[in-house]
Amino acid sequence: TAANPNLTLYAVWDGTSTSFSTSSMQAMTPAICAAVKVGTSHSMTDSRGSTSYTVARLSDGRCWMTQNLRIINRTITSTDSDVSTSFTIPASALWTDELDMPHAYYNNNTTYGAYYNWYTATAGTGTQNLADSDATSSICPKGWRLPTGGGSGEFQALYNRGKSGWILNNGVIGLNGYWLGGTSSTTPGAAFFPAAGVVNSLNSTLVGDSNHGDYWSRTAYGTSYVYRLYFDGNNDGNIDPASASYYKYDGYSVRCIAR
Repeated sequence: TAANPNLTLYAVWDGTSTSFSTSSMQAMTPAICAAVKVGTSHSMTDSRGSTSYTVARLSDGRCWMTQNLRIINRTITSTDSDVSTSFTIPASALWTDELDMPHAYYNNNTTYGAYYNWYTATAGTGTQNLADSDATSSICPKGWRLPTGGGSGEFQALYNRGKSGWILNNGVIGLNGYWLGGTSSTTPGAAFFPAAGVVNSLNSTLVGDSNHGDYWSRTAYGTSYVYRLYFDGNNDGNIDPASASYYKYDGYSVRCIAR
């Protein structure tokens, strides 16, 4: 509701179509999402560089990207992105713990995607001073946005609806990591959150890839932290969809949800 942007009421009406009526991410609408059956997957193209991602309508009734965002070195606008003014996503480079400056890193791993500090993930609206509220923009495609965080957020809602499917594929954590309802991003209805690791800005390195996953929400927790989806591959079952213990200046993965 408008009074509480973190509160989402779910009345999941299962559509009848087994395919999305568009292959353009920028053309996604709530009606297109609602028309397909839960579990339907599809490949869509992001016009910003003609990059393709798989998307699916998941068990929470929402349409999610099922691959991590990997856009870098590009100026985005309101015609193609979840912004009200233009924003420049920087080129790939590791960084130190700077706030309110754009940073991105991509090592050409299409499964893990790119890593962004929160300022970049929110297209400059997630500033150091933003506290206990949602950033208003993101680097997601037009018609998509960052999920809400916290105990009433959309990561938590997805986890609650399908938590029996959150499993660790023992022995191949380096290949697949965690997923929800399937073993790859192309499995119908699978969320597939890979253990992409994090850019540790304190020492300017990528750490934890194939070991744990960290995914930004749009919701700040105080001035220092942001709610995130977190899971640890060293501890089978250690999944926290509403973690709020990490800093805005580190580099996390981005997964977008349709509006």
